[in-house]
Amino acid sequence: MVMEIHEDQPMVEPVTPTRTVEAQFISQRDYGAAWQIHPALVSGAAFAWASFRVPWDFTAWTSIIITLRPFNTANHSIELQYNGARNGEPWNTHNVTTTVVHALTANQLYEINSLADAPAFWAALTPGDTVTLRIRETGANSDYVSLVHGRYT
Repeated sequence: MVMEIHEDQPMVEPVTPTRTVEAQFISQRDYGAAWQIHPALVSGAAFAWASFRVPWDFTAWTSIIITLRPFNTANHSIELQYNGARNGEPWNTHNVTTTVVHALTANQLYEINSLADAPAFWAALTPGDTVTLRIRETGANSDYVSLVHGRYT
């Protein structure tokens, strides 16, 4: 096969495509009967959680974003607990808990960069691991927590 060569055009290396994985947060509230809601409402001692499996074609994370919407304008103290494990391992083989404080404005969507908050946790995961994220508002504020959105190569 004959291929034309165009020397005036730069050589372009193939780029590994970015892929995504998403999971919705749910919460369970008990007012006489247990029920789950989405988006998850977190306030006081209530918490929300999301789980997903690290994809089999995973090599490295490029971003992990948690989306939330605060009820009020204030400094929100948010506790994030990360757990990860493979089938047959204890559910919290990889475990990190961190608290972050963010100045949030009521009713505006806000994204928490989870990759920056817990880099060692995300780096320890391998394809096929199950990840469970737990989030709660530790202050007097309330938030709706929507989803976790991961991008990877």
